[in-house]
Amino acid sequence: MNMMDVPRKNLRVGVTPFENELLCNAKKLFLISKASSPHTQNWDYHSSPQQELSANADRLLKTILAKGTVEFLVKASEGWHESFLQHGQEKSGRLWERHPLAERTLHFSHNTLRLLIWWTSTDPKIAQAMREPPVDVKSLTPADEFVVWRIADCVQTAHSHRSESFKKLCSFRAFHSNPWIWLSMPHMLRTEISKHSLSQLDDMPWYAKANLVDSPSFARCFQGLRSVFLEALQNHLFQRLVKDFPLNTEDVEELVQRNVATYLIYRQFLLDAEQAGRPDLALFLLRAVARLTPAFTQLQDRRQNNVKIDEQIGRLRTVQERMKARQALIAPLTLINILHRWTLHYRNIGYWDEDYRIAQWWLRQWEEHRGDELVGRVHVSRANLTCSTPLAESDRTSECE
Repeated sequence: MNMMDVPRKNLRVGVTPFENELLCNAKKLFLISKASSPHTQNWDYHSSPQQELSANADRLLKTILAKGTVEFLVKASEGWHESFLQHGQEKSGRLWERHPLAERTLHFSHNTLRLLIWWTSTDPKIAQAMREPPVDVKSLTPADEFVVWRIADCVQTAHSHRSESFKKLCSFRAFHSNPWIWLSMPHMLRTEISKHSLSQLDDMPWYAKANLVDSPSFARCFQGLRSVFLEALQNHLFQRLVKDFPLNTEDVEELVQRNVATYLIYRQFLLDAEQAGRPDLALFLLRAVARLTPAFTQLQDRRQNNVKIDEQIGRLRTVQERMKARQALIAPLTLINILHRWTLHYRNIGYWDEDYRIAQWWLRQWEEHRGDELVGRVHVSRANLTCSTPLAESDRTSECE
């Protein structure tokens, strides 16, 4: 029987009621989140916390954490034989074949135990009673960060990203600085967008010069065990982005905020990937754009699916507001322009250049996903949005001339 499927009543080892709740919560962290899953709907809460675990509970927790993390990553990847870059060289095979044991050893520090004790004794239904978890953010290991992410994902699955519990949780330092939360649910986070001028990174509309007031850093995701996690999570991140691409909200203000925040977060990720020389770890974004672009084009063709959004955009007070809202509809897909810039750079790298193998790896992926065609389709869709979205009648002519 799968370790993660062992029902609660089968935990016969002598543990206290609080320890039993904590162990059940730990197992739930490693279930692939599904909104309809009964496993993630209820978090076991116990009002009388322990500060330390018994020897039996400690042993069980270590087993759950170690096996659960590996099992989650294997299920999330949905693939066995993959190709990635290491030190500028392509390396293929299963994850444990690509990385020696020393590179993929998990270390859960005392912070993980503190997190689980804190969360098992926290009632997620009472957001105002939630307090900062007693962890040292600076000493979090990659494995600790993984647990932080899984807690946040379970909360948003059970209570919605709009819940006060999730918003309060993400305001805590350990969660707000977590790179996996930013990567897996960018549009769910409460973000503030500034409009300070930036250097022009690509041929983009207004949001290319915007930035997040509290911009995350993903530089550490391309180093050590975190880069191993990122390899394993490629398919998971792809599936999340395809599933969550925010086109279906009827609130135009929320749509603009979510789409632009998604663009800005992933733009920062791409800049950090470029700096690290790891374009392979951004492949999930190329795959997502390749999947979403045809769907977006079809959505534009079926105008009836967007009637409510069109009407709300038409009610905005100024021409500028309507223009910005229309541009934001396609914001995440325009990340293809940054990937295209990479491609142009790699096409100029010769056989004797240091990054030749990196360039060849990326160019194969670009051709496989028909990147040049995607650039053209996104460009056409963005141009169509400029003039095709319904406006206030008095502005229709002036904006499209």
